[in-house]
Amino acid sequence: MSESRVEIGHEAGDVEIPTEICCNCASTDRVVPVPSELTLTRFLGLGGSEYTFRWRLPYCTGCRPSAVRKPVGKLHVGLMIGVWTFGLFLAVVGVQIALERSLFGGEDFWVSLGLGALIVCAWYGSRRPRNGQTSYYQPVRIRKLRQKFTSGEVTAIVIGFTNAQYMQRFRERNAATVRT
Repeated sequence: MSESRVEIGHEAGDVEIPTEICCNCASTDRVVPVPSELTLTRFLGLGGSEYTFRWRLPYCTGCRPSAVRKPVGKLHVGLMIGVWTFGLFLAVVGVQIALERSLFGGEDFWVSLGLGALIVCAWYGSRRPRNGQTSYYQPVRIRKLRQKFTSGEVTAIVIGFTNAQYMQRFRERNAATVRT
């Protein structure tokens, strides 16, 4: 999945959302605006802040489920691999205790890590777009915010689009505020 980005100035007020085509597959058949929460989370040390934009984005019937599927990041995938590895390791150790013998010749952790990574990669690998979709997850994403250093006021929003046709329509509708 490739993604194109557009930066818009935030000072102009509301963003105009094109509603005539699906933002995921560009279909014009049975397209309706669906409330969508677009979030951007910034981490600093152990804490962070989340910015949420609530837009009504257009989806066709087939793409509507993607409106609520927030994209997963590398941190999330890494945590899932850790959880699966830990669970599998406990299962392997439990079986070995019950059988009173070693199953993997002391390589229990590495086998658990490999299986955990394989399971997680297979799970997320199966999450592919179908039937002309450009993304299994939300096709419109907030990628970056530009803010004033002293006040934190948002001055611009960088938006990512997986659908080039929809991005072009978005650019046209918001031409007065598009910066890139």
